[in-house]
Amino acid sequence: MLPFDLVEKLAPSQHELEQYRQKLRAGQRKNRLIIVSLSLIFIALIAFAYRIQSPELAICSIIGLCSPFIYASFCNNSPETLYQNAYKQMINPVLLQHFSSELHYDPDHGLPSSDLAESKLFTGSIDRYSSTDLVSGTYGKTKFRFSQVSAEELHKQTSSRGGSRTYYTIIFQGLLFIADFNKNFSGHTYVRTDFAEKHLGNLGRFLQEHNLSSDEVVQLENPEFEKAFAVYTNNQVEARYILTPAMMDNLLDLRQRCITETQYSFHDSSITVAIANSTLLFTPNFKCPATNNEQLEAIYNQLDFFLSIINDLDLNTRIWSKE
Repeated sequence: MLPFDLVEKLAPSQHELEQYRQKLRAGQRKNRLIIVSLSLIFIALIAFAYRIQSPELAICSIIGLCSPFIYASFCNNSPETLYQNAYKQMINPVLLQHFSSELHYDPDHGLPSSDLAESKLFTGSIDRYSSTDLVSGTYGKTKFRFSQVSAEELHKQTSSRGGSRTYYTIIFQGLLFIADFNKNFSGHTYVRTDFAEKHLGNLGRFLQEHNLSSDEVVQLENPEFEKAFAVYTNNQVEARYILTPAMMDNLLDLRQRCITETQYSFHDSSITVAIANSTLLFTPNFKCPATNNEQLEAIYNQLDFFLSIINDLDLNTRIWSKE
């Protein structure tokens, strides 16, 4: 539930944004009316030219029919995007500051593609990448950053007739969360969704153990964790130092809370959490009034959920070497 003082604080901004939204919607309706009207006029002229058998008028009318689309191209700033950007600038930073004054929000920037690549959680070349809604700062004792991420790989397909086409496939789409871990370590350990064992059973386990990378499979004494994840590392001792029974339970609990594919990477004394998600986060609905507090609460709860990962994984409990 939204804190009452936060609702009061944001009310003036919400009313200002609602006026802006109504103005944008009015402009949108006006533009649509102009486009439809111009289209109907030139379609009528084409029909008239056909009736009187005037090729010159028909050609001019067909060319004129392009004008609505030219007009639409000049209105390329989407009212929805303009509104959402304004909302994010005015509302989201205030929501975030309610959790801590040490938190920062940048709607236009995100994590670099190198952060995703260095996690080594996904295979494939990152050929098209975007990232927005960067949240960063220190929460408790833990430095962190997270943002929405979309990464795609380019493919080229050649047909038997010699033709070719290019297309993209999604490598990862969702939220990427990176935080300082509460223990020092120098190696890397990856906790990936275990598709092989889940679908292939013992054959899947065999394929894990004979993977082509230099990393070794880690066998852990937690059947539920083993069923959900495949763990790889370049340091068996360090992997067990990181993946304590409590940490394995925490990672399983977080996966259950996310209700989606969740994977983890431990490297350079930090943890990366990749949470698959295809819906826009921290973003208002243009069709919904800016004064709607249910929408406000939904964004507040999203921020709360991702910030709570720090407590869920007990990252603020510092081991003596990380004080």
